Amino acid sequence: MERAVPSPRTANPVADTEDAWREKQQRLADARLLAAKRGGASTVSPSAPPPVPLTEEAVPHSDDAGLAAIPSTAEPAPAAGAAPPPPSGALLRELANEIAADLGETHPQAQQSIFVLIKRQSEAFVREHVAKARDVEASGGMLVLSGERQRTLGGIFFFLARQTIGTPVWLEMFPLRPFKKRQGRVETPKAETTPPDAAAAKTTQPGEARTVKVTLVGRPGAIMVRDTCVETTMENRKVPAFPKGLPAPPKEPTRWRVFIAKKTWARVEAALAADEADMLVVEAWGAFDASAGVMTAYALNATTSALQRAAKAAKPAQGQEAP
Repeated sequence: MERAVPSPRTANPVADTEDAWREKQQRLADARLLAAKRGGASTVSPSAPPPVPLTEEAVPHSDDAGLAAIPSTAEPAPAAGAAPPPPSGALLRELANEIAADLGETHPQAQQSIFVLIKRQSEAFVREHVAKARDVEASGGMLVLSGERQRTLGGIFFFLARQTIGTPVWLEMFPLRPFKKRQGRVETPKAETTPPDAAAAKTTQPGEARTVKVTLVGRPGAIMVRDTCVETTMENRKVPAFPKGLPAPPKEPTRWRVFIAKKTWARVEAALAADEADMLVVEAWGAFDASAGVMTAYALNATTSALQRAAKAAKPAQGQEAP
């Protein structure tokens, strides 16, 4: 009986072994068929088992001549007592996010820190410290270092974990920010403190001040004699109590340049020189001198505290002498 010659195939150890096994079974079947036709005894055992189709699960017997064992593609089973393989990065990330949510930590940095802690330590280590953190919270909690508030559950967890892990792992959990060289200090102009509704006042039509009267009481500064008047300076440093609701005045003292007529100055010069505790009292019209940058007072009248007391004391005496 003629058999078809199998077509050449690509190299495949399993397929080649299967073809060899089938070829052998075909030869045995041909020998039995030929012996049956001749009616003679066959050297082939009549009790030989019929051909069994070869599948991926069926492995040829080792006693079949010319057949090699089919290599197995299944992964070897782990040895008894061996540790299970570590989970993949995706599973660790999912586990870290789950534990972070359980601790109430939703910030990505906290999730990354727990991921590093599981990777460097173990899941059992992390869950053990989660349980310890819950016990601390149930027993009254833990204050922050400043004592201003209670730590969160996540804060207690990280505090307890820090006590048992090394600095390298902690720095991997919370990396230090890179140091940036400080630039030169840039002075920013201070915002001017404007009174309430000052901006609105600038955009409206200003009112009219028909009378301006300024009263300055104090000791004059250096005296400069001019042709028709004398010039001195006075500063107000004390701030009185203002009614509630008024804005705070400037902190810098206000300097006044005071002009007093020579005739008026002659009445007060001797009194001021005689008593250093005597105070100059100037009633003036005030204005801001933009060219000099100071407030200017033009004296309408000038006296001293001592002269005012003497004049007040003389008035009742004059009243008694009148008929």
